Amino acid sequence: MARIKGPRKVHRYSNEFKLKAVKLSQIEAASLVLGAAVEPWPYTLSREYPPMVKRKLNQHSGRLNPSHVGESMPKVRVAFHKILQNTQNYHSFDKKADHMVSTLFFSLEVGGRHYQDLRVEIRQPFGTDFESEPVEAAKPVGSYVGPWNHAAFRDLCEKCYRKAVGEQGSGIRITGGKDIRMWDNIIGVTFSGEFEVPESGAESW
Repeated sequence: MARIKGPRKVHRYSNEFKLKAVKLSQIEAASLVLGAAVEPWPYTLSREYPPMVKRKLNQHSGRLNPSHVGESMPKVRVAFHKILQNTQNYHSFDKKADHMVSTLFFSLEVGGRHYQDLRVEIRQPFGTDFESEPVEAAKPVGSYVGPWNHAAFRDLCEKCYRKAVGEQGSGIRITGGKDIRMWDNIIGVTFSGEFEVPESGAESW
């Protein structure tokens, strides 16, 4: 074999190629058919794909359509059925005294499985306005363990409580009045909603 004279030529990938390969490698569905979506094969740069990839490619026809990758994420359906209003000061003479602590009881449906007897505590911090400022939600308590989207869940909790209590409340409607104090009230509700959670890389309950 003839000796190679001079420096050995090294193939370098363009930044565009590297970026595309990294993005596709982060998608589970794309990683199975990466060789069909990006050329040349970024690992071996040979004409032959590794055996495992060949088997995967045989299960797919044509190139990977990026528009279909990751388009469906699991949905969590939440159904609230009861509120325990532990304590709430509404439009107090001293605004600093305004606050609320309540417990919402609910069930979940995730991937065809049902989880019952779940609860979450929600709070209105002292000195904030109940009708216009965000309500806080603690970590839920129950048997479900899996991907979670707490920000979306908090939004549902806030909507559920405000539909039951306040200016638009169906359980305790407040129109006018000042220095209203409520505690230990149980309100039956029928309110549900849903949100999406990524299958991986998401916060978990």
